[in-house]
Amino acid sequence: MDLHAQRVRNSQTALARMRLIRAAYNGEISVPLPELDENEQVSVPNLVFQGLDETAMRIASNMPDIICPASDPDSVQSVKRAGVRRQVLHCWWEKNLMPIKLRRRARHLIGYATSPVSLRYDPLTNAPEWTVRDPLTAFPSPVIGPDDLEPADCVFAYERSWQWLKANYPEAAERIRTKDMSHDAVFTLLEYSDATETVLVAVGNKAQASTSQWSAQADLPAPIAMLERIVN
Repeated sequence: MDLHAQRVRNSQTALARMRLIRAAYNGEISVPLPELDENEQVSVPNLVFQGLDETAMRIASNMPDIICPASDPDSVQSVKRAGVRRQVLHCWWEKNLMPIKLRRRARHLIGYATSPVSLRYDPLTNAPEWTVRDPLTAFPSPVIGPDDLEPADCVFAYERSWQWLKANYPEAAERIRTKDMSHDAVFTLLEYSDATETVLVAVGNKAQASTSQWSAQADLPAPIAMLERIVN
C-alpha cells in the first residue's frame, strides 16, 4: 500500500496529462464558445478521437510475423520442430485474441506514450495469457531509458465489488465486511508482481474502517485483506 501511494504521488504530473487525453478522446472536455446564441448547438469535431484512432489502427493493421529458425538447417527433424514451435506461438496468439489486444495497446501507446502488459500462465488453456493493463492504474518501478522495458516490479490497481470478493475470496471478504455492507460496495485491489511472487490484496476506504471486523487490528487507514500470494 505504501509503495502504491508513493508511486501515485510521483506520477501525478503524468497522470494529469493522461486524464486530459482521455477526457478529450471521450469528448468530455467543455469548449467555451460565448459567441454562440443560446439556441445554437456546439459543433466541434473531436480531432483527438479521430487522429488517435486512425493512427492506432494503422499501427495494428499488420500483425507481426513469427520466425523460429531451425537449430540445424540440414536436419529434417530440426526443421520440423522449428515449424511446430512457430505453430504453437501462433496458437497462443489466437487464444489471446492478439489482434484486438494489439489495437488496444496501439491506442494506449499513441494516447499515453505507454502500453503496459502483463504475461502470465493460464492453467485453463495451458498457455501464456497476455493481459493489457490500464496505463492510468499501472505503476511500475522506475526504468532507465526507453530501451529498458522490464521493470523490477509493478503495482496494478483496479476495483471490484464486495459481491465479487465474496464469490472469489469468501474468507477474506468476511474479514473486511461491514455491518451494512451492500453487494455493490467497491474495494480497490492492489496487485504486486515481481520476479519472486505475485500478491493480491483488497483495500477498503476510511469510511469502511470504523465498522468492519478489521478495525480491531492494525492502525492502517483502511481495512485490508490478503487475497492471494503466488510464487512465480
